[in-house]
Amino acid sequence: MKRLIVVFAFVVACIFPTVSFASEEHEILQSGDFDYYINDEGTVTISGWRGEDESLTIPEEIEGTQVTGIGDEAFYVCTKLTSIEIPDTVTVFGDKAFFACEGLTGIEIPDSVTEIGTAVFSQCRNLTSIEIPGSITKIPEAAFLNCMNLADIQLSDSTTEIGEKAFAYCTSLTKIHIPASVTTIGNRPFSYCENLSQITVSADNENFTVIDSVLVNQEENSLICYPCGLENTAYAIPEGIRVIKCGAFCDCTNLTDIKIPETVNEIQEFAFYKCENLTRLELPDSVTVIGNSAFSDCTNLTEVRLSNALTEIAYGVFFYCPRLLTIEIPASVTRIGDYAFKGCKELTMTVGRDTYAETYAKENDIAYIYSDSND
Repeated sequence: MKRLIVVFAFVVACIFPTVSFASEEHEILQSGDFDYYINDEGTVTISGWRGEDESLTIPEEIEGTQVTGIGDEAFYVCTKLTSIEIPDTVTVFGDKAFFACEGLTGIEIPDSVTEIGTAVFSQCRNLTSIEIPGSITKIPEAAFLNCMNLADIQLSDSTTEIGEKAFAYCTSLTKIHIPASVTTIGNRPFSYCENLSQITVSADNENFTVIDSVLVNQEENSLICYPCGLENTAYAIPEGIRVIKCGAFCDCTNLTDIKIPETVNEIQEFAFYKCENLTRLELPDSVTVIGNSAFSDCTNLTEVRLSNALTEIAYGVFFYCPRLLTIEIPASVTRIGDYAFKGCKELTMTVGRDTYAETYAKENDIAYIYSDSND
């Protein structure tokens, strides 16, 4: 039950990011099937729609006033809509504006739109393709999260930012190109894109590159994303990489063997979450930080060698690794977080005498042996 609670919390955090509700500051008016409010500059933002049509054309004006915005959650879960035509008077799509419009297969975003909100098309599960016009520079957090049929994404040469989880769970996506203009990429941009096998980056991009098919921030020397669709079973992280970013190898189920070089000093949260076929793990002594749930749900992991530079084993790091048999806890470790080894039913720890690890094993009823034991 506790495992279900932890997993549920993670999924909720992925799918339902925090939103704001700008329309709460305005009086909501009605015109036909539309709810709307008047912006401070005297134009209209549509805040809701109560129609039943499958095809909809957004008007350029309501009650003689120009429509410039589609507000937060304006078409939230309008599952019957299959097509929406947006006039070129509109400049802004709010947070979750088209969230879970599951019947929507495509949408043409006019060049007048300069801003799209968090999770704007999240859960549009039948959206198959989309072209981002050059007027939009930022792809925000979770913008296309769980658009499971989205197979074709065209980013413009004006795109500067790809937000956290922007295309996560786009399971039909097989390739994506990062233009030269992109300067920022958030965590887990392509997590759970199980068929993504090709990421390319413009040769003129000064911030990001691809090394052996893997997306890297060359300025930070960090590894951002190993595409889930690669068929390799073994992978050696390139020398020089210092940070393995949040969710970088998340759900890479083909991998059985990963080699981590001595240049790596930080492994962030969920970095190897659900690498279900990873069997053995050796962390070099250069690693000083491992984030929460970094190796959670690695269900075939049997053996781990930890870095001797670690002082903490964070929350849920090896949560539900049921086949983990042995692990030696370095004497340097002074804290082990909650659920760090929850569900590791076969685990025997090797601990030093009179160390924090010995006390932890006793208090948590985990089998242990002493590292200096000869009996």
